[in-house]
Amino acid sequence: MIDLTICYQNDRTDRLKVSTPFLIGRALDCDVSINHWRVARKHVRIERVGDELFAHDLGSLLGTQVNEKRIGTYGPLHQSDRLIVGPCLIQFTDLNKQTKAAHSAAQALVTTPAEQQAQKQTVSIEDQIIQTRRLETSLPTEHSRAAISPSLFTEMHKTLMQSFDLRKLDVTVMADDSLADKASKYLREFYESDSRFQTQEILDGYVQQVVEESLGLGLISDLLKDASVSEIMVNRFDEVYVEQHGRITPYARTFSSETSLKVILDRIVSPVGRRLDDASPMVDARLPDGSRINAILSPVATKGISLTVRKFGVKDRTISSLQRTGFIDSTIAGYLNRIVNARLNILVSGGTGTGKTTLLNVLSNSIEKDQRIVTIEDSAELKLNHPHVVSLESRAANAEGTGAITIRDLVKNSMRMRPDRIIVGEVRGAEALDMVLALNTGHDGSFTTLHANTPRDALKRLESLVLLAAPNLPFAAIKELIASAFQVVIQIKRNNAGIRRITAISEIVGCESGTFLLQPFVSWDEKNSHYVYPNLPSCHLTTTE
Repeated sequence: MIDLTICYQNDRTDRLKVSTPFLIGRALDCDVSINHWRVARKHVRIERVGDELFAHDLGSLLGTQVNEKRIGTYGPLHQSDRLIVGPCLIQFTDLNKQTKAAHSAAQALVTTPAEQQAQKQTVSIEDQIIQTRRLETSLPTEHSRAAISPSLFTEMHKTLMQSFDLRKLDVTVMADDSLADKASKYLREFYESDSRFQTQEILDGYVQQVVEESLGLGLISDLLKDASVSEIMVNRFDEVYVEQHGRITPYARTFSSETSLKVILDRIVSPVGRRLDDASPMVDARLPDGSRINAILSPVATKGISLTVRKFGVKDRTISSLQRTGFIDSTIAGYLNRIVNARLNILVSGGTGTGKTTLLNVLSNSIEKDQRIVTIEDSAELKLNHPHVVSLESRAANAEGTGAITIRDLVKNSMRMRPDRIIVGEVRGAEALDMVLALNTGHDGSFTTLHANTPRDALKRLESLVLLAAPNLPFAAIKELIASAFQVVIQIKRNNAGIRRITAISEIVGCESGTFLLQPFVSWDEKNSHYVYPNLPSCHLTTTE
């Protein structure tokens, strides 16, 4: 529980106790409701990360200030910080921390000086082991870099590698507890009499990290478990960044060597039938939890092996959850439900990391349960909450350069699978032509995504992609095909504060004189921070003939 003190300009003071996470805003359904014109409906979200509090402005017009500075995301919050929302000064007292402080003070009264010194010694030893596990909001300190000796870590890693031929084992075998126990026991016995380890605790800390990197995914395992981390970026083995609450920050821990990172990547890509070597230096793959990875080997990546992990959310997304995060409002939620039920073909447009895949997952919740869905992706990320789904995934060529199965091949094959709806995770090449043709042959209610900045740009890019497959097809014919294939374009954007939301929904009315005719249904007013609905239909939508 958090103890809040809210001071108004008229000297009124309110004191509240709330649990994290909570919303502050003008809306009545906010956990802390402040009825004032300078406060947005949903103004700022406060949430706990570990034992610390962070504030996230939700795109309010007048903004949120901490210590007289406007913020997007700020943390950790301290009791001395001055959080300004509209006309109010808000101060925090973390009751959990108070309890811990009181417990520590009471403990200090009953322990002797010698016991207190022993406790400090234990903490300092533990700090050496776990220092490199912490997420930092600034560059890692020299102390955190030196907590684990790189040379000693590398030596222990090589010792284990020579004892266990780990390169031949896939990730599922690596996760076996008996193998990890065997490796830990071997290292402890091998270095038990080594004078470089002053205590057994320090040795255990080294052993734990070496085994984790050798048998599992190294530091990636911890970051995958951290719900606050949405993206993991490895520029090289000793340079790691993470995206947390929309902000990119350095991560204190790194891999021990480029060889170690390469071994981990081999264990990731091998079980899913992918290759990562000199002949195929780039790869897209997925982890068992659905997270997407992209890896590039050197010398294509000039600084060394580069790895990017897009985490897959563990929670099931729903229309209601998107409303709570500000992605949509209740009016748009009802409209999306109607267009899915009306079996309109939907093109979702947006940049990287804006939430296109998330929206496809949510839209699938409105599809009738007796319909058959075929999903087609480069790397299977869609997790549809539907009983009748066939998921198809493309395949790269083998070592001989044969056996590749492209998205275009899968789109063609899906036509023979009796689908009610086809969902293509992303259109980025010549498969655009086959997708457009499929939607013109009776597969109503299908979805796909592509990268573009506006609804009109999305249609122009789709037109260019179709030209890749049919360069001799007249422009007018391509435009007519696209205009008849899709009925709705949904645009998603992500602002500088990391807030994702639908910014435009347009209906494709047709094509005239080589120009797509678009009728805007929804648009986001950035200046006033609210939605406008110039032509949003309030009645039941019907499909086009």
